[in-house]
Amino acid sequence: MQQFIVEMHLIINSYIMKKLFFLISVLTLALSCSKDSGSSVNSEPLVINLSASDEAIANIGNTFTFEVLGRVINEKTGNIMISPYSLSACLSMTANGAKGATQDSMLKALGFTGKTISQVNSYFEKVTTSILKTDPSTKLSIANSIWYRNTISVKSEFIQTTSDSYKAMVKGIDFNASSSVNTINKWASDKTNGLITKVIDEITPDNIMFLLNAVYFKAIWAKGFEFDSKKSKKMQFYQTNKVNTTVTMMINEHSYNSIVNENLSAVSIPYGNGAFEFLAFLPSETSSIGKMITDLTNESNFNSLIAQMESRKIILQLPKFKFKFDSRLNNILYSLGMGIAFDPFNADFSNAFNGLSDAHISSVKQFNYIEVNEKGTEAAAVTVTGMDATSMPVSPISIVFNRPFVFLIREKSTGIVLFAGKIENPNLTE
Repeated sequence: MQQFIVEMHLIINSYIMKKLFFLISVLTLALSCSKDSGSSVNSEPLVINLSASDEAIANIGNTFTFEVLGRVINEKTGNIMISPYSLSACLSMTANGAKGATQDSMLKALGFTGKTISQVNSYFEKVTTSILKTDPSTKLSIANSIWYRNTISVKSEFIQTTSDSYKAMVKGIDFNASSSVNTINKWASDKTNGLITKVIDEITPDNIMFLLNAVYFKAIWAKGFEFDSKKSKKMQFYQTNKVNTTVTMMINEHSYNSIVNENLSAVSIPYGNGAFEFLAFLPSETSSIGKMITDLTNESNFNSLIAQMESRKIILQLPKFKFKFDSRLNNILYSLGMGIAFDPFNADFSNAFNGLSDAHISSVKQFNYIEVNEKGTEAAAVTVTGMDATSMPVSPISIVFNRPFVFLIREKSTGIVLFAGKIENPNLTE
């Protein structure tokens, strides 16, 4: 009898173990299938088909990128970063409140000469919606907001257009309340995942409106393009002033879309499913950052360069970097031709306000953050427009980014540049 009980226990235990093994196997398979079927990295990138008018505006954006980047580099030293898309979107949204020569000057500064404000609005409405869907593995958010002094009258047409085309949140608040600064800064922080926490320090009696655009981007390198942190090593980086600094250089050997000529070396590193890419441009030792940017400002030169890039085996060495960069862009926008928008005596923003003849732009500021490491990239930008009223080889070749270089982060099918910058010293954090 005792032996029978022992045998029954063994049979029952064996049956339970088999059931548990089967259940675990099913759950593992289900989780695996769920992970695979939901794997965003393996999904094909969404190609955004632009109309002829939209494509022209997108191409203009490349010229605007290098024009602004070149001017910022001339004004500032060290690491530089801008978000051309954020700046262009924020000023285009603001231009809806402008009228006549003021609006014309703003569109001209953005490169949109010959385009109507309706065409520009239609472009941003389309690409902002579409670009968010191109790569599910990439965390991308684009947000707009307009905050105005609740004692002034803002035209309903302006609110409707910016809400429809730019999905802007438009809100009147008490600018005299100390909490209003925190409210606006919190919006910027929330929309950039906490990377940019302060965009205004105070609200003065002259301030009547703040228009904000925020962009947040986080992506992993595409499969095979990741950098192994175990291979990263300390190397010398040669700054423009001939001072050397030791940096952490990431290293990978892969087939990259690239080009090497007498003027520069350029490499594309894809993110996620390939919808977005990191482009790095290194001027040759006989050239310079300034000359390279001047050449790339020419739309046909840039497009030709991108078209000539081809896949080849590269031993790529790229430094890790992380930094913040803030800039006031008033002077640059003046130089691009929109000075009238800053003039309290001549600016015309009657499409935005009722009864404010002296409304004008007081400042355009941009706040940027970026980190590039072995896993991928995290970047963010907030643009703030403040308005006042007075009152082919077989063997791999090596490309080493051990000198100052320029980078872009862009969506490939449209060419829209989300971020652009210059790395002078990868170790600088500000």
